[in-house]
Amino acid sequence: MATRAPKSSSFYTRDSGGEHENTPGEYVEWAIRTATEHGVRFTGTASQIEQMIRSNLHHEGDVFFDFGVKGNLLNRPGLNALLNTAASDTAISHIFIPRRDRLARPDDPLEGMRIETDLRRLGVTLVFMDLVLPPLGRGRRDMGEMIVGLIDYDKAGKERRDLAEKLLYSQMKLARAGFSTGGRAPYGFCRWLVEEDGTPKRRLMDGEWVKMPGHHVVWLPVDDTRVWATIHRILELLETTPASRVAALLTREGVPTPDDGRQRTDRGVRHTTSGVWHQVTVTGIARNPLLRAIVEYGRRSMGDVLRFTKIQPRELTDSDLRVDGKPKVVVNPEADRITAATRFAPPVELQQVERVIQVLDLRARTQRGKPRSRQQPPRLQGLRFIMRMADVPSAVQRLVPVCVWAVPTKPWGSLQAQHYRRVTRDSVLISLHPAANSHNGLPSSPPQGD
Repeated sequence: MATRAPKSSSFYTRDSGGEHENTPGEYVEWAIRTATEHGVRFTGTASQIEQMIRSNLHHEGDVFFDFGVKGNLLNRPGLNALLNTAASDTAISHIFIPRRDRLARPDDPLEGMRIETDLRRLGVTLVFMDLVLPPLGRGRRDMGEMIVGLIDYDKAGKERRDLAEKLLYSQMKLARAGFSTGGRAPYGFCRWLVEEDGTPKRRLMDGEWVKMPGHHVVWLPVDDTRVWATIHRILELLETTPASRVAALLTREGVPTPDDGRQRTDRGVRHTTSGVWHQVTVTGIARNPLLRAIVEYGRRSMGDVLRFTKIQPRELTDSDLRVDGKPKVVVNPEADRITAATRFAPPVELQQVERVIQVLDLRARTQRGKPRSRQQPPRLQGLRFIMRMADVPSAVQRLVPVCVWAVPTKPWGSLQAQHYRRVTRDSVLISLHPAANSHNGLPSSPPQGD
């Protein structure tokens, strides 16, 4: 395609860690100056991209941006929007990108070159801080230019590995000293800024990030009698009651969940948490090693470059990959995790926690740690109606807090292919095969009235 006449321009950058909120604004200021030098129109501003960060926008006007996205992920909202806009809007003659590693840190250097080639064959000029790449004509190739590009993207990809290695070694060092390695504190605990010797300085707010020489973060018990009363109650109930029933009881009584009032994102959709307790939440609280005054690191491995071991980072193996070749989260054996003593005494009775864990292990047996399938089951043609929790038979109530599509053959042999889904704290949506109703104390037709 012919070179486009200088008219308008676009700007793209990416931030993988989501921690450099000031840098994108400086990049836009560079794009404004460079657009003037090239004689093209550019309407982006530093305040615009800062507002995009706060609003989680990927495209606005001439600015395209991916915030908190890894460089090896080439299917991203901001980059996709840039490619589509450059292909459809022939007025765009220049695209400003700070550096090649802001465009991509590909696993294969050829993938980064392919993105550049696709844009340049549209007649677009790519402008980096240290390089200008003119449009590519049909059949045109510059071997020296290609070699430099491959070297740049290969270096960008290797930097991801080096960064992952440094990060893992840093987290391992913090874990061995009993410090936090990042993330939110679990239920019943909060984040504190402490000195190297463990002297507390102050409590940190949720999401607050502090970098101070000679200081680290630890998790300490919260000073909240309501929260600890809930934890003690969970431990007491679990000794005799299945976790699913404990979750149903806490939900029915309106006990605030650990994420009460928070926002979360599921499959790209942001929403407020439901306020419903789940079985995994209850068991997670009971199994929290902090209740035994132990800091544990390395329970799960989820990296796509290197993975944790107790001694040193390791390369990914076939067991770390899904069928489609993408990395998956794996649970590491307890012997392969780093543990250290906390800087506080056990907040609960150790013997009780050990008893509860033994009970949970016995109940879970071989199913513990196995992920649930995200595949949607077939739609059912049976009855669908809402019942009050008080009207659901006890044998079925223990299934209510979670979605169940196929239950074991015993003791609910006739309950095959049905769905229980919590609607509110006090009601549940029942979907059953008509033939199964009479065997489980459920009405053959929707209940009348309330």
